[in-house]
Amino acid sequence: MVLAFFEILLVLIIGLVILGPERLRDLGRQTGRLMARWLAWQQQSPELQMMQQVRREFEEEIVSLRDELVRAKNQLNAEMRLLDSQVSETTRTVNEAFKQNELADLERLKTEVQTIGQPPALALPPIHQRLHLPRLHLPHPRQP
Repeated sequence: MVLAFFEILLVLIIGLVILGPERLRDLGRQTGRLMARWLAWQQQSPELQMMQQVRREFEEEIVSLRDELVRAKNQLNAEMRLLDSQVSETTRTVNEAFKQNELADLERLKTEVQTIGQPPALALPPIHQRLHLPRLHLPHPRQP
């Protein structure tokens, strides 16, 4: 828990009002001595030193893993860019080949049509002759 400047100032003002200036000074001295003892105990305590050592090792391992992940990410990004450019190049090549094949097919068909020329017209006799029906002559309608 970290106290901000204004929180500490508020505690000091409340302490000054409640305890008065003399007792607040004594309380400050006692607090300072207790903090010094606490810090000395922290530096001499084997359990706490061991915990701090374990914490440092974990932090180093985390930094190492983070660096490894960043390197792997950068490598994968580079490979993705390479694959993307290869796919784009292959797509462009296939599209060009497809267009060339289409143009060649169109030219071949055009040449065949020019070689063959127009197909002969089919001359079929009128339908009544094909069905062997007599031809009917209808009179013209009268006009009133």
